[in-house]
Amino acid sequence: ECICGVKLRIQRTVVCHPIGILIGEPLLCHHIKQCPTCKKIYLFEQIHELVPPYGNYTFDIIVEVGLSRYRYHKQNKEILADIKTRYKLDIPESSISNLANRFLDNFAASHYANAEIIRLLINKSGCVIFCLDGTCEAGTDVLFIISDSKTKLRLASSRMSTENMSDIADIFEKSIDLFGIPVGTIRDLSNNIYLGISKVSKQRLLTIKDFIYQYHFLENVGKKLLKKKYDNLKNELR
Repeated sequence: ECICGVKLRIQRTVVCHPIGILIGEPLLCHHIKQCPTCKKIYLFEQIHELVPPYGNYTFDIIVEVGLSRYRYHKQNKEILADIKTRYKLDIPESSISNLANRFLDNFAASHYANAEIIRLLINKSGCVIFCLDGTCEAGTDVLFIISDSKTKLRLASSRMSTENMSDIADIFEKSIDLFGIPVGTIRDLSNNIYLGISKVSKQRLLTIKDFIYQYHFLENVGKKLLKKKYDNLKNELR
């Protein structure tokens, strides 16, 4: 019955075949109803507790694929064989990568949706320091990550074509909005990371201490400050 007191009518029926660990492979008929007076549409919302909107795979199978890929580092064929053996479910191999990507999307959405809980956790001691660093393999994009120095929790990440000031400033500002203002940052000697932090700090009138990883500092000392003497030593030995 509609909120206006009128009996609902079936507007259309959607037939689908969801696949999941708990539900198996049922034939599902979803009756979508409408109020003939106010034209309000009513869906059976409980379906989306098991199956994401516009999806054919349940949340539990998405989690199963995601954990197999990212925790246990299994390939598509291995994941497919495990699901077939353990749950007697037939899934196209082409769907495994899509489910793994959907797992990442859902995981990220859950992470950011619970930002306030994470914020309370890392701010317990009252002293938060953000670690900023980017990593990549030759010919690939940069995966830039901001993490909490104490808990080692990854707070935010971003894929960038290059480690540039603008993108770094964006992810740094996003981390501040979600997880609070850090007392300091730790980074390598990248000038773009420094400029990205400085840009946000100046715009928001923040005083944030900036630290350098000792390893990177010593590495650069050896390469830059001692380079001339080292080159001379090599020439003498030759």
